[in-house]
Amino acid sequence: MKATLRLHDIQLMMSVGHLEEERATLQPMRIDVDILFATPPKACDTDELDDSVCYDTLIAFVREYCENNSFKLLEHLSKRLHSLVHSQFSESDKVFIRVVKLNPPIDVLHGGAACGYGDSIEC
Repeated sequence: MKATLRLHDIQLMMSVGHLEEERATLQPMRIDVDILFATPPKACDTDELDDSVCYDTLIAFVREYCENNSFKLLEHLSKRLHSLVHSQFSESDKVFIRVVKLNPPIDVLHGGAACGYGDSIEC
């Protein structure tokens, strides 16, 4: 059996951009976190919060990291977040991170720019 946790559309204001001027202003970013557990969490059987992954705590962990750092590139940010999130789980669990810059400073790019990093996860 497979068990996954998906945290999609975490929206944060962050300092991201290649140019220093772009990083000087916080901008909206979206982060998606997918986790495929090697072994399903005990909460699948117990229905107890203490046996689950507290996604509020996980989001707070990601938020603190993102809001207290500045990044030039989405590629670097997605890899750093992957390492950060994966450190909270078993080595055999799989983690995939997607970072979306919602309003990149390119006038013809209206859907944002995204970069993903991590293990291939099929849910």
